[in-house]
Order: sequence, then C-alpha cells, then structure tokens
Amino acid sequence: RRKMDLAELISKTLKIFEISKVDDLSEAIMNSVFENRQKLKLFKELVRNLDIDWLQKIWQYYSADRDILKQDYTPTSLAKLVSHLTETKNSLVVLDLCSGSGALTIQKWTTNKNLKFICKEYDEKVIPILLFNLALRNIEGYVVQTDVLNLGFDKQVFHLTKGEEFSKVERVEKIELKADVCISNPPFNIRWERPVFAKSDLRFAYFGVPPKSNANFGFVLTGLYDAKEKASFILPPGVLTSSEELDIRKKLIESNLVESVIINPEKMFTSTQIGTCILTLNKNKDTS
Repeated sequence: RRKMDLAELISKTLKIFEISKVDDLSEAIMNSVFENRQKLKLFKELVRNLDIDWLQKIWQYYSADRDILKQDYTPTSLAKLVSHLTETKNSLVVLDLCSGSGALTIQKWTTNKNLKFICKEYDEKVIPILLFNLALRNIEGYVVQTDVLNLGFDKQVFHLTKGEEFSKVERVEKIELKADVCISNPPFNIRWERPVFAKSDLRFAYFGVPPKSNANFGFVLTGLYDAKEKASFILPPGVLTSSEELDIRKKLIESNLVESVIINPEKMFTSTQIGTCILTLNKNKDTS
C-alpha cells in the first residue's frame, strides 16, 4: 500500500472529523469518542496499521507545547525499546506515566493485546487524542488527567472497556487497577512545586525529595512507587551526573533496583537534538 505523507494524513484526518484546521482537532476527536463513533471506523480504514501512532505525527508538529510543558513526543524506536525492557512473566497492567498521545502505550500493546493500561497525562488538550488512540485499538484500562507529581488531584478519570471493535469510554470517579510495570517519557528538566509534606510522602521518604529546580527524579520515584515489578524511563542524560540528585542515585543502587542504564544517540527526537538515556528499575532483581 502507498505510504501517506504528513500533508496527506492531515488533509484526510481533517476531512474525517469535518474540521478545517488542526487547532480544532482535539475537540472534534473528543466528540467522536463519546458520540459520533463512526469516526473511529473511518480513521481506522484510513490508517489501517494500528502499530503506528498516526495522531502523534500531527500533534507534535502543530500542537505540542515545548516551551512550558516540554512536550517532545517519543520516537517509535525508543518506545519499542522501553516496551521490551519492561517485559516480565506476570505483568498484566501497565502504567504509562506522562503518556501524551499514547506512543509508549501503543508499542507496549503491540507486544500483548491483552494488557490493560493506566495512562496518566497532565495536558487537557492531548487527553482526547489519547482516548481516541486507545479506543481505536480496543484497549482496556484508564485515562487520567492529573498532575502525577502532586498526588490526589485527578481532574478527570475515564474508563475504557473492550467492545466488539472499539473501546467504550465512560467517565468514572477512580481507578480500580494497580500497575505491574511502568513506562514513561516524562517532560525533561522541569521545575516543580514540591508537596508541603514531601519528606513524609512514601515516594520520597527513603530515597529523598528531588530538588525544586528539576523534577526528573520526581517522575522516576513516582513511577517506581506505583509499579509492582519494573519501571523504565526515557530521561535526559543529566540524571546520571547531576550533583543535586547524587543521594537519590546512590540509594537506588544500594537498594539493588537499577537493572540497566542505556545511553541513546543524540537527535533521536524530531524537535530537539538533546541526548537521552533509558533508566530501568526492577523491584524483583535476583542479582546485585
């Protein structure tokens, strides 16, 4: 089948959702998730290959917030690598922390179509894209609009259940699943407001509270706390050398949690030349 270029993908997607500009895509997609579900079928017929996050291609070029929210969406190659790094014998539920449009979730789903997902994302504008991507693939689980660094402030929770072809989406009050593994490409090097009682927060009580100037290990310790088995994170290379986070790194190593550290080449992300690494933590390591 002939490969679609970006311009053709955008043109045909806008036509399906009966809009004239990309800025209106998020709202139109949200309506289709709950109301006009025929759009799911039309989009599936357009793209056919559901192993690719087609909507990410549109969103990252036209709507991603790189200045404030540091949204640089995950390359497929890194998403696939993280998917394999978090394989375990017994994992059934996957947490995608800072999930964006769902690129990591999609690649994890390709390895096992029976996995359930908990996708947590801060940006309200990308939530419809995420919901659509999961419903399109008949994925079961939850989508939560929340600030993952400040627990207890879930703004919206959506439950997805399998249908004959597409997931059914409904609003609910809370999540009824616990994650076995965590996958994450969080925003890099952002400042954060540490919770008032951060030192007694179970995520940070032993490992320490990450500095205000940088939330990288805030995301890492959150994902580690929520996962029963493994957690794998795409991060900037500074997490391996920053003096402010030295004590956190030492305690992760002393606790025998670090399974692997992979240094990736530069220029793997479309919109930035920054290098990255992948840090994988394992709560069930049997070697030191």
